[in-house]
Amino acid sequence: MKAIVVGHGPSMLRNFHGELIDSYDVVIRQKRCEETLKHPAQFGTRTDIVCGSWTIGHELPKHMPGCDYWVFLDSRHESVPPEEIQRARTEIPAQIRPWRCREWNQFYRDCRTPPPKWDKRQEHKETSDEYGHTHMSAGLHTLMYAGEFLHPNRVTLVGFDNVRTGTFTWSVTRGDGWKHYPDHRWDVEHKIVPIIAQRYQMMVDYA
Repeated sequence: MKAIVVGHGPSMLRNFHGELIDSYDVVIRQKRCEETLKHPAQFGTRTDIVCGSWTIGHELPKHMPGCDYWVFLDSRHESVPPEEIQRARTEIPAQIRPWRCREWNQFYRDCRTPPPKWDKRQEHKETSDEYGHTHMSAGLHTLMYAGEFLHPNRVTLVGFDNVRTGTFTWSVTRGDGWKHYPDHRWDVEHKIVPIIAQRYQMMVDYA
């Protein structure tokens, strides 16, 4: 099985990946992605799965009806009771593996070293410490879940500009003028991608 995860990096506007995206066995999108589907030449038309955080999990069916849903928990959600998670599995309905999210986010935190100088567009938030963001991005959660739930032979990441380069750029969904990006450690996430690939015995490449 070949899966593709569609990101929101600015390369999505420069390239016309729509036909490529729709050719995959499974098309996975992230967050509130309905606006991107207004540009089929760049973003394609198919959506099989949408992945979002617990913060927006219950909104996913409203934004993208008729898909399968994955919901991840990050450092903002450590106190969510198990019964609420179980209820969400039924009500959304969604696949949720909080223990796996905790495992990978702890690994991510352990991989961090003192950060480089922050770009002026990035800011520390309540989900940060002296080493930067305290959990992985939605993109890395989605890649990890692809390994957990699909067991694909290959996962292609498209529009993953920050993860691919390990440096910061802007996001299509927020726009070039957005000034309040979280201080994700893209340098660390770049190094974790091949570790996730090895863990789940899948090839991960970029388009």
